[in-house]
Amino acid sequence: MTVDPPAGWVHSTAYWWVEDDTLLGSLRIRHTLTPGLLQTGGHIACDTGNVGSRKIIEHSGGRFEDERAGRLRYWVPTG
Repeated sequence: MTVDPPAGWVHSTAYWWVEDDTLLGSLRIRHTLTPGLLQTGGHIACDTGNVGSRKIIEHSGGRFEDERAGRLRYWVPTG
């Protein structure tokens, strides 16, 4: 099902990894980026202390861009 996002938001897809009743992780994929998201959200971001996510992003071809406000920002090839 596709629902138009509120004004100023972009289409995205969310995935959750759940075992029993425990949330183990989540992933949100933005289908487009606004100028603001290019600065604050980026393509892929994870918390600086999240070593597991960082390793998966880098193993998947993620190219580190920078760190902003406690988040590591990466660009991942999609084509």
